[in-house]
Amino acid sequence: MATPQHNLPHSVASSSRRSRRSLNDSQRTKIEDHLPGYPRFAALLSLHPSFQVFRNFPNLRARLLLSKQDELVRSEERLSRLDSDSTFAFFRGSLREDRNGERTQLMAQIERSLAEYDLTLDRVEKSLQRHAVRERDAENVQNWIQTTGQIPRSEAAYLWQEDLVAVGPIDKDSTNPTLQDLVEDSLIWISKWAKRTLHHQGVSRDSRIHIFSATVLGNVSRFMITLLLLFMLYIPVVISVFIVNTTARICVAMIACLIFVLALSVVANAKTSELFVAGATYSAMLVAFLTGSK
Repeated sequence: MATPQHNLPHSVASSSRRSRRSLNDSQRTKIEDHLPGYPRFAALLSLHPSFQVFRNFPNLRARLLLSKQDELVRSEERLSRLDSDSTFAFFRGSLREDRNGERTQLMAQIERSLAEYDLTLDRVEKSLQRHAVRERDAENVQNWIQTTGQIPRSEAAYLWQEDLVAVGPIDKDSTNPTLQDLVEDSLIWISKWAKRTLHHQGVSRDSRIHIFSATVLGNVSRFMITLLLLFMLYIPVVISVFIVNTTARICVAMIACLIFVLALSVVANAKTSELFVAGATYSAMLVAFLTGSK
């Protein structure tokens, strides 16, 4: 009978978990297991949402929309001419008694053209809501293409176009991407320095490919922001303890509030209203402390 996991000594249990993790990593299909060329390139793109980098073609979409719009304009003008050239005004006043077959066919054509136009318009509107790709994400895929040469340069040239968009989901509650990039670079540096993979998903045999858990990056980033905010919250308070002059205290509070709001806008994806509330709360806290410490 197998010994229950929770009864194992801690060291044995940890070793067992590491063995299972290593076994799962060895059994997992790696990028290099896919056939060279587009199968391997598609496998890379499917690894992480940040790799989902594609062109949005805004110029072609606008050109197509203009073409369909002009088609409707010409149909509108043609319908106006048919109405004006109609011999019997009675036919223009009754849809049921209208004997003009050309007008009936034109109305059917307009209906089809309008349906296509509305569909194209909705697609263009949706395409405009996509987020522009981050430079770092595009460079990651570019570097992989240049290093491995899996697809021809002419077919990979789209990665250097200016209309690239990110297809992956955007976490609206995430910290500033620049801060997460800093955390990611730090983890990569630590991995190289310690010669040990940190939170690296076993998806490739290439040691240059690092894919960290979004949860880990988010938690570390939020921890750094928390430390920064605590530092900014209490440093002005400590400084004010050693300042007797009221004017000097007010100046310290104003500078601290300004730095706090600026730092919050840089390290966090906060809305203007949220910055206003945070700044007002911070100012009120400082004022209450300065007033109470007289």
